[in-house]
Amino acid sequence: MATSKILSIGQEVNHSKENLLILFGTKITEGLSRYAVVQEFLQDKAKIRPGMELIFGNQVYHVEKVGRAVQHNMQELDHVNISFNPYDDENIIESMIYVTPYQFPTLTEGMLISYND
Repeated sequence: MATSKILSIGQEVNHSKENLLILFGTKITEGLSRYAVVQEFLQDKAKIRPGMELIFGNQVYHVEKVGRAVQHNMQELDHVNISFNPYDDENIIESMIYVTPYQFPTLTEGMLISYND
């Protein structure tokens, strides 16, 4: 299990009409910071795979599909994109994790994110 802590939430994050969440580590650029959640890993880095759980505070999500670039981005930048929408096998975004339920989480600074196997 890997755990990260939300350090900051960009001003545009909770206004996402696309039902997408961008998570970045502390290496985030200033231009992206208004659209992303900055996380810092407390232990281990996550190895994302279908069937695992992502837990934002006490809000549980199940990973359905993982794009091919997700693991590289997570290891290099602590970065991942999460879609709270159904996926289409013909149009997978390779940097995206697709989860259910299809509901954007309530996020707060200091909240823990658990990546559970």
